[in-house]
Amino acid sequence: MAVKLKEADDEMRRVKNILICGIAEAQGDSAVKKKQDKEKLDLILSSLGSTAEMVSFYRIEKPNSNNKYPRMIKVTFQCQSDAKFILRLKRKLMENNLTKDFSITDDKTQAQNSYLNELRTELENKNRNGTDKYINGSPKIVHKF
Repeated sequence: MAVKLKEADDEMRRVKNILICGIAEAQGDSAVKKKQDKEKLDLILSSLGSTAEMVSFYRIEKPNSNNKYPRMIKVTFQCQSDAKFILRLKRKLMENNLTKDFSITDDKTQAQNSYLNELRTELENKNRNGTDKYINGSPKIVHKF
């Protein structure tokens, strides 16, 4: 019971957040990096027509020269509706070719990520072992022979 409450609390805290992957990191001291990240985030938000005010933003994980991908940026908004607005309109960025290098996603809990990984594994197994066919309106897995 306590685990479910903790999970629900964690999920409620994360609904105000979005994660942005793929934004290149600046070189220099932390103030320069923070300033450049803010400019890029402001550009993204303004291109969506959002007036949402960021409460905070920061890079997740420690800097590492061995990483071939830039660290994700976690952005926190004042309310859940601001984050949902950004997530709904992220397709608009694709139309403007602004999302070539990065992607936007919601901030999932560890349990949500593990559930999604289970679903991915199940789908891979279904694809490897057979295909889904709709027979009389209900999905069935038909194995290849």
